[in-house]
Amino acid sequence: MTERMSAAEYRKKKDLSEYDEQVKLANYLDMKGYLWCHVPNGGNRDAKTGRKMKMQGVKPGVPDVLIFDDPTSEYTMNFSGIAIELKKANGKPSDVRESQKEWLKALEWRNWQTKIAFGADDAIEWLEKLE
Repeated sequence: MTERMSAAEYRKKKDLSEYDEQVKLANYLDMKGYLWCHVPNGGNRDAKTGRKMKMQGVKPGVPDVLIFDDPTSEYTMNFSGIAIELKKANGKPSDVRESQKEWLKALEWRNWQTKIAFGADDAIEWLEKLE
């Protein structure tokens, strides 16, 4: 017998924060053994730290997740890597900033697979189709 989720549990699951979605995706990527990293561009920082980061090369719009493995499969052909911009599962296309779209477009031009994922489950389902 399948146990049903309560309405409160469903709402809580549906309203995962972007942080929670990122942690879920990180666990999956580690479990699969990908060579990857999260780009911590977001977050609140004071002006001094922001200036220092900019001087070090931090760029606005860089995708949240960069995977350096070649996702070659019957569906893909020798891509350079994978970039994922991760949004909340209940997010909207309007949540994607122009700088994020520009980065994804630039990476596609450089032969990367890219995805705007609305939640970790969306990203994971997409990645599994690439395998």
